[in-house]
Amino acid sequence: MSSWTALVESWNESTFNETWNYFQIEYKDYASVLTYIVNTWIPWKERFVFTWTGQTSHFGNNVTSRAEGAHEILKKYLQVSTGGLREVKDNICLAIQNQFQEIKTQLASEKIRVPQKLCIPFFKEVINKVSFYALFELQKQYLLANTKDYSSQCKGQFSKTMGLPCVHMIKDMNIEVLLINMIHKQWRIDTRPFGNDQHASLDHEDPFSSLVFEIKEKYEKQPLMQKENTIRQLSQILGASCTLIF
Repeated sequence: MSSWTALVESWNESTFNETWNYFQIEYKDYASVLTYIVNTWIPWKERFVFTWTGQTSHFGNNVTSRAEGAHEILKKYLQVSTGGLREVKDNICLAIQNQFQEIKTQLASEKIRVPQKLCIPFFKEVINKVSFYALFELQKQYLLANTKDYSSQCKGQFSKTMGLPCVHMIKDMNIEVLLINMIHKQWRIDTRPFGNDQHASLDHEDPFSSLVFEIKEKYEKQPLMQKENTIRQLSQILGASCTLIF
């Protein structure tokens, strides 16, 4: 498996060809295995080998686990494989509605919360406008830019695949404050579009209401002592004028 992993993770075509030649030599006694790989996988190498997928804007989604996860969630709502058409339809709608509400709550939360580790001038123009996931990926690049061996850590694929400035861009352009126009719209939460009128109001709804709802839900599940601590923290926040920090 290590040989196959090395093949899939090839950085460039030259490395791929060398690794593929080595793979064929290593498994020369398993003709059926090689025939299967040559006929089934190699024709589609551009779809899964890093040297090609690293040139495509996939935003980190280069495996099927997300689709499998969505399928697993749907199965939990359906529960049985013998439900009637109306029951199946209602359960699917419920699954979609609940997930959509979770997304709305998360977006509303990220629009006003500021993780402590991102409270630096570099992020001041993109905080509450870009998703936490993208910001934490950018933080890794920012930290790499301050190391001596940053060049060896970046092969040029990060910016192409993620739509975010890589360590070389941050270093070479001497970026002190990250500008919002350097971020791909995939990661924007301040202008997040929705496909129909029913959900079009998300960008304009009060994010504070959704966050209060989230806090209330978590508060109700806390033990008594933790509830007292939460009340104390909220009381302190009400007397502060700074951005909410978690």
